[in-house]
Amino acid sequence: PENGISLSESSTSEMVGLFTNLHDNAIEACLHLPENDRWIRIQVTMERKRVLFVLENSCGEISQPVQEERTWKKNKNEHGIGKDIVHEIVQRNQGWITFEQKDGMHRVELMLPTDGTK
Repeated sequence: PENGISLSESSTSEMVGLFTNLHDNAIEACLHLPENDRWIRIQVTMERKRVLFVLENSCGEISQPVQEERTWKKNKNEHGIGKDIVHEIVQRNQGWITFEQKDGMHRVELMLPTDGTK
């Protein structure tokens, strides 16, 4: 926020929650791989009055829980809503988000307009 990244009607904690949820999901996917195959890359750029955030992580063949499950974590009732929260924040702030999984890599790309450009 100090560098001009401001989400409409939201606090710093909401933005932290957005990126924390995505990072937590990447960590969770990596934990199912051998230690030497785990990696996460994060790239954030600001251009044309918008913030572009890209998070890529290794995921192996399957990085999603079984369809009916929202998480792999043992305490399932307390987890699994992170992706829903991310979609809600991005939509409310007139941004966009994409998820892609291919060749053992999961990629999340999202754009948020900076303050005053919605």
